[in-house]
Amino acid sequence: MLTVHTEVVLLDGRKLVVSRSLGEIEPHLPDSIFERIHHSTIINIAEVAQFSRNEGLFVIMENGDKLAVARSKKDSVLMRLGI
Repeated sequence: MLTVHTEVVLLDGRKLVVSRSLGEIEPHLPDSIFERIHHSTIINIAEVAQFSRNEGLFVIMENGDKLAVARSKKDSVLMRLGI
């Protein structure tokens, strides 16, 4: 049996591991705050510090994490960021 785990990074830097898939968690997150940027990543849009097009598409989060943005998600991410 395959066990699925999802890592959740909190604003205070703590990381939680939950026994649910991202697809199971996503419907419980408010659309007004969260955006899926990759099949494996959902972000709090208010925590994006920068959008980078250097060597791929990335968002740099307030905590310094650099996260890849899927090409198929680029337009929706740019629209949410007001770019």
